[in-house]
Formats: sequence, structure tokens, C-alpha cells
Amino acid sequence: MIGLSRVLLAAAMAFAPASTASPAGPTGGEVTSVALRPAAPGRAEIVIGIRGSVAVRDFMLEHPDRLVLDVTGARLNSTGEVYDGVNRGGVRNIRYAQFRPDVVRIVLELDHAKPYTIDHTDDAI
Repeated sequence: MIGLSRVLLAAAMAFAPASTASPAGPTGGEVTSVALRPAAPGRAEIVIGIRGSVAVRDFMLEHPDRLVLDVTGARLNSTGEVYDGVNRGGVRNIRYAQFRPDVVRIVLELDHAKPYTIDHTDDAI
């Protein structure tokens, strides 16, 4: 019985997370707004208002096509407005929420995958 307990304890330790601490990176930032602005014909500009030090991780998902922006080191400090559903520059919908205690996730639903750039200034992404 002791041998089995040691095996189970060793297996539990092998699969347990190494640390519960959050990864190193910016902290104390805020997302203050998320807005879609018109740009050149057929294009759109998403402006994320920020305060403090944050980092951005971006990736694309398919079926349906979505651009995901994780703003790390941030808390959501914005009243989420419901997107009106009008396709602007290929953006069909925008939704955002506090994904983790230090990550605000912004999801842009697209009519199809498009090239994009991310610019980060002191008060906006």
C-alpha cells in the first residue's frame, strides 16, 4: 500500500504546475476603451485605449476567421458597448472581456482573414 501511495504522489507531483505565480511581464495597466474607426475604403482601425504598462499578444483563429488580441498586464476598465453588427472594413463583430486576472481579451470576428499591423503607443494600441 505504501508503494502505491508513493507512485500516486510521484505522478501527482509530475503533473502539477511548477508555480502558481503569474508570468513575468507588465502589470498595473488598464484597458479604458475599445473602438472601431473608419479608415481607407475597405479597411478599419481598431483603437484600444490603455493606461499604464501593458503588452499585446495577437493570433488568428479560423472557422470563422477571428483576430484575437490579449492585452497582458491589464484590467478591463471600460463599459462594454454592444457592437451593432454592421460590417466595417471586414469586421463583423467585436467582443472583449477580462479573460484572466491580468489579461483583457479582445476578439474581432472577420468576414475573412486579412493582413494587419499592431501599433503600440503610450495610450493606445
